[in-house]
Amino acid sequence: WRTASGASQNYDGHHGLYASVGGTIETYTFTPSIGFNGVVKVEIWNNCYTPRSHNVLYRIAHSGGETELTRDQDCNTDPFMGKWRDLGEYTFTNSEGSLTVDTTGSDNSYVGVSVVRFTGVVVPTPPPPVTVPPPTETPTPMPTTVQSAFYDFDSDCSSLHPLAGFTTARASSLPNVGQRCGRYVAELTDNAHEITLHYHTYQGRFDGVLVEFPFTAIARNIGIAPIGQPTGIHYVPTSAYNFAGIQIHSLDLDAADSAHVVVGQRGNDRDIIEGKTTAGGESQVDDNSQQLPNGLNN
Repeated sequence: WRTASGASQNYDGHHGLYASVGGTIETYTFTPSIGFNGVVKVEIWNNCYTPRSHNVLYRIAHSGGETELTRDQDCNTDPFMGKWRDLGEYTFTNSEGSLTVDTTGSDNSYVGVSVVRFTGVVVPTPPPPVTVPPPTETPTPMPTTVQSAFYDFDSDCSSLHPLAGFTTARASSLPNVGQRCGRYVAELTDNAHEITLHYHTYQGRFDGVLVEFPFTAIARNIGIAPIGQPTGIHYVPTSAYNFAGIQIHSLDLDAADSAHVVVGQRGNDRDIIEGKTTAGGESQVDDNSQQLPNGLNN
């Protein structure tokens, strides 16, 4: 390797070195002292000393092995002439990590080495996993006798009356549930863990009655309304998943076996009617957007 005293477009005045192509294979290795174990970005600076090879071999040693790259060095064709060229990011250790320039397979007359930059890369720390708090109360077992599903709610709108006649599980996940304005009402003011809809195990509140097939369910005026406006229509201007309706669940509330028919908003689609069945945790959904007739979407 000889000094490329005639080179131009040098980095901070460093002319670098060059070796001739076609004779003995020459290599030049840059070994940094990075002082840590981690991801390192490797870059090279190519100055102009012509005619140089179009197929220069770079061998990057790292903790995962060795990576070989070929890059152009000729002044007339290298688009990174006189600027930094990124060779990628690799995991280095204190004892492993280097860049070797190799004349093997090079064409033209010369291969050059100038300046190499090794930069430590900060790898973002993944966020901690979201954990759902376990239930704070003992689950309420479903009754063993068939119950009536008919309830005549109080028409008082001034307050939220206690819910009566239902078997409730996981009441703490959605505490503001009761009778208001002649309706079954679930008031959602906080949903940090997104566990309001019962699915299984720790997910959501369940208010139900025990029935047996065949049965008839009649529900009127189902929908999502702003709090304090029971006859209003509630739309979220951004994506949201807000539904209200009827769910049928197996007797084992920890099992992922259920079906429901609900109305509301799915993502950015409003006025959704959704039918869904879940068996063994596998769900099938059938819904239609913008299909609610007047009187059902509030």
